[in-house]
This record gives sequence, C-alpha cells and structure tokens, in this order.
Amino acid sequence: ERIVAAGGTVDDFFDPPRIDGKLSVSRALGSFEYKENSDLGPGAQKVSCVPDGYSWKAAKGDVLFLACDGVFDVLTSQQLVDRAAALWRDDLGDMCKDIVLE
Repeated sequence: ERIVAAGGTVDDFFDPPRIDGKLSVSRALGSFEYKENSDLGPGAQKVSCVPDGYSWKAAKGDVLFLACDGVFDVLTSQQLVDRAAALWRDDLGDMCKDIVLE
C-alpha cells in the first residue's frame, strides 16, 4: 500500500516482486532514487528507511536468521530453514558460509 500510495508499482512478474520493476526490497538505508518525493516523510516513501519491528518469545532451540536481500533473492524462508537444518554445526560462521555458497 505504501509503495503504491507513494506513486510506485509492485511488479509481481519477478520473484521476489520488484518496486518499479527494479528493486526487490521495500526498506533500505540507501536507494535514494526511491525516496525523492518531498511531500512524503521517510516512512511514506516508495522505499522506507523506517524498519518493521516484530517481537516474539524465543524458546530454547529457536533460531533467528538475519540475512540481506541477496540471500532472499535466491532462497525462500523455507529453503533457508531446510538448508540450515541439513548443514547445522557448532561453527555457525562455517554453516552460514556453506548455505550461501551452496
């Protein structure tokens, strides 16, 4: 809704969808060409620097993956979970490297 209200489009032709057929993220610190509407505040631009926030109660054994958009350009959330489960080891750095390089 925010993207369209700011004059942009969300192109579902791509997977993941793209803003104006180009950018695959809707929140970013850069990407200033998507933040040029002087009538709108930072949170209302096509691409916003204002983060989404979520909270939940983690239980023992839960895992949180923080990854850049480049990871999610090639993997779905479920694919990331499946790869991590298959490659799980104590050295998380090596495991993450193997997930990305696989």
